[in-house]
Amino acid sequence: MGESVTADSNTGDLITSESITGVPAAIFFVIGEIVAFFVYVAISRPMWFFLDEWDFLAGRTGGNLGDLFRPHNEHWVTLPVLVYRALWSVVGLHSYRPYQIVIVLLHLATAFLVRAVMRRAGVRPWTATVVASVLVFFGSGYQNIVLPFQMTLVGSLVFGLVHLLLAGHDGPIDRRDYFGLAAGCAALLCSGVGVAMVITVGIAMLIARGWRVALLHTVPLAGVYLVWFAIIGHEGYKDRHASLINVARFVRLIVAATFGALGHFRGVGIVLAVLLLVGLFVAWRPLPRPELRRRAAAPLGLLVGALALLCITGYGRAGHATFQEKSRYLHLVTAMMLPALAVAADAVMRRWRVLAPVVVVVLLVGVPGNINVIVNYMHKPIVANQLEYRQMMLSLPRVPVAKQVTRSATPDLQLAHFVTIGWLLDGVDNGRIPKPAHISPADEAVDTLRLSLGQAPGHLTFGEPCTNLATTSPVFHLEPGQSILVRAISGTAEITPASIGSDQTYPFFVITIAGSLVVAREPVTFRVSSVSPQGGQVCAAAPLMHAALADANAT
Repeated sequence: MGESVTADSNTGDLITSESITGVPAAIFFVIGEIVAFFVYVAISRPMWFFLDEWDFLAGRTGGNLGDLFRPHNEHWVTLPVLVYRALWSVVGLHSYRPYQIVIVLLHLATAFLVRAVMRRAGVRPWTATVVASVLVFFGSGYQNIVLPFQMTLVGSLVFGLVHLLLAGHDGPIDRRDYFGLAAGCAALLCSGVGVAMVITVGIAMLIARGWRVALLHTVPLAGVYLVWFAIIGHEGYKDRHASLINVARFVRLIVAATFGALGHFRGVGIVLAVLLLVGLFVAWRPLPRPELRRRAAAPLGLLVGALALLCITGYGRAGHATFQEKSRYLHLVTAMMLPALAVAADAVMRRWRVLAPVVVVVLLVGVPGNINVIVNYMHKPIVANQLEYRQMMLSLPRVPVAKQVTRSATPDLQLAHFVTIGWLLDGVDNGRIPKPAHISPADEAVDTLRLSLGQAPGHLTFGEPCTNLATTSPVFHLEPGQSILVRAISGTAEITPASIGSDQTYPFFVITIAGSLVVAREPVTFRVSSVSPQGGQVCAAAPLMHAALADANAT
């Protein structure tokens, strides 16, 4: 990996033996990205729309300013909303592939830009290729690689890296700085990660070009963000009361998990952390101050930005149910930390050539395991059940009861709580929602149940009898307005047709966090059973319960 390196004081760019080692290393990296593209597109074929994606599809429109600027959770998501609305207008729900291609390309663009930051920091071409390839195949960050909705976070990362690269030049302020500001604004318009990227650029410019340039690249963007936050963005932070202890715990957890995921094997993550600290000392200690400021600016800025990102995220997420969900955070922190790791690894290999093979092995030993992580994700129930889930969503607007219930009825409160039957019917009418190849009697029966029942908050009425779902599966006959009360952990009680098998359809779970009261919209007959050893209870008015238990015993 030997290479002579000098600096051009006029341009601030590295003058290297690029024609000898740089071009092959760059070509090798691009080939790796092309291979990764086809691998990710191929393995993610079972996936389909779910959860947050429905907000951008069914909960917003591209022509409504409120929809464009309203936060999703705590994030400003104008650009991703526009992307989803554009794809919806072109392909609708006919194909998930275009949506997936966007996130895969954004992930690969992140790795490409991270490699560019490494080169700008003085890392040799082949070292940069090796370390950036770790991100290309970082399967532990699968959410930010194959889940289209994550174009929110990864979009901010990409635009933030573009901002960093455009701003990181020598000489006076010029048009590159203003193009960089535009990229920084785009980062803010994708998600809250944009705030951390503005901090990254501000720190880097403070180190490399002084406080005036740092202010240029932060104050206008801070002003834009604060105006949005004051007018509408603060709504996303309601009821967020994470303590400093929880935030610190979140930061510690994600940092440790990031090194653990990179190394994959026990102890390798610790070696990588030591390599980072020792290597940065070896790399930067002998440099004269002007050269140190130029080369260390971007890697240090990204490290500070990663810490800021985790603190901001910890404030919004620590203590919540999603606190342990780390994949998307691992991806972001890895991308922001790798330039510094590349500088460190390159310095150690320059200083002690005999250690070069060891360093390369430590960097790459976790790659096969990381690829296996994303492959295994495709076999998890949330993905493996997508075929049945897709069949359910596409068949719902085509059963007779769909046009009889109120348009605001929400058929699935588990993975599509933004979707109403009215929106599905409109999608069928305008041709954006395709017709499934076949709708079985079981499909129609379960769809009818979903549409005939609603959920609302409720409580047990004094004197109402209850039965244990661990031992009994009562069969209820409800008329419009009648209700039962389900007392169970969300998703552990299932509603099924009383007489038609539904094994090949997507399960209809009672999502009790949406309301424990199950209310009939149409005349309906159904069975309630438990899918968990924890059981739970169902309660109802005495006549309804007596009839339900009698029918359960009869069948």
